[in-house]
Amino acid sequence: SVIPIDAVNFAAFDPTGTYVALGRHHDEGAWLRLVDAKPGDGFWKLKAAGGAGVCGLTFTADGSRLATGHRDGTACVFD
Repeated sequence: SVIPIDAVNFAAFDPTGTYVALGRHHDEGAWLRLVDAKPGDGFWKLKAAGGAGVCGLTFTADGSRLATGHRDGTACVFD
């Protein structure tokens, strides 16, 4: 699947370079996706608590967790 670059508001690579997290906060289509950084290997749609758009994201230093911040003031941590 191709994700248009203008649809992405935030991106972060995990420290190992294996994954990239992509987020969008637009009112008409907020989403969060974890993408395998190797071309053609697919992506996972992640369900964030609160349902509000992503306004920031980062991986932990060891790449084992992804933390996201949302427009409604909530935060999520994914293992």
